[in-house]
Amino acid sequence: MNAGTYLFAVRGYQGVGAFAFAFYESSIDSEYEVNDSVDTAAEVSLSQNVIGVIDSPYDVDYYSFTVTKPTILRYTISTGKGYSLVYAGKSGDQSSAIVIEDTLIKVQPGTYCFAVYSPEQAYSVSDTYTVNFKKVGEFVSENLVPLRAICEEAGVVFQTNHTGTSYYVNGNRIKIDYRYSYSSNTADGSQNYNITLTDGDNVYCQVWHEQIQGPEVVEYIGSTRPNKVVESKPLLQLMFYNLDKTPFYNISCVGTGAYAANTLSKQPDYVIVQIDPDDGVLVDIAEYNYFYQWAQGSNYISYFQPYTMIFNYNYFDFVN
Repeated sequence: MNAGTYLFAVRGYQGVGAFAFAFYESSIDSEYEVNDSVDTAAEVSLSQNVIGVIDSPYDVDYYSFTVTKPTILRYTISTGKGYSLVYAGKSGDQSSAIVIEDTLIKVQPGTYCFAVYSPEQAYSVSDTYTVNFKKVGEFVSENLVPLRAICEEAGVVFQTNHTGTSYYVNGNRIKIDYRYSYSSNTADGSQNYNITLTDGDNVYCQVWHEQIQGPEVVEYIGSTRPNKVVESKPLLQLMFYNLDKTPFYNISCVGTGAYAANTLSKQPDYVIVQIDPDDGVLVDIAEYNYFYQWAQGSNYISYFQPYTMIFNYNYFDFVN
């Protein structure tokens, strides 16, 4: 043996004296070894690619991660040897792991353990596998607000209560309040603009209907009149309306002289907004927007919709 560190393991099976002694022949995943039990599981981070090997018939690799907030994640394994990645348990007073669909799960604060093994006892010192626990997004307690839709590709989790009066994205309370005011007087004419969008108990979010604008995720490119300046990124797009028709969105813009064409008095009964998933703050108003749909000049908003939202789930618990 050349100078170095060598790994051996004793593995026990059912019965008396039915033990196996094996030499682990690869150092590819030595930074995680010895991780052959729940108690010795290697701690990894979310969204981190972990590369390992199953290098003996008895090798089982355990990995654990910890979350501090309710989180939705996808666990995956890439392997050419038919290895499996399976749930191996949890710890923590609040811990709970619920399957949303396939390998998409939602977990409460706690520590979770998964294991990689070969159902056929195949192994290789050179053929690696890659596992990943990808964070999709955070959420608030579903006892208060049910989970409504997920866009895994964009990392967006949307929640609202059954009436659409309480709404969250990635665990952040959504804020749609907006105010714009401007006044000027010149030799060419005057301009007096006041635009307000006010959230309240009588304002509802359209959850979903086949014929009506529901929640969706768009790729925001840019705009000339944003409420919040952001780089190009995925945004949650929602429609809000007022069930009792009480005004909640007011546009009062008056121009004279050269600005007379900019005059508009309007109280739209709905509004489509774009929300930053990272904090729930209004980025821009897509429709109806005074500057993009009415005012003269070079104002614009640019976005497109490459993403798909997933709705409706049947949850079930992992069996520990």
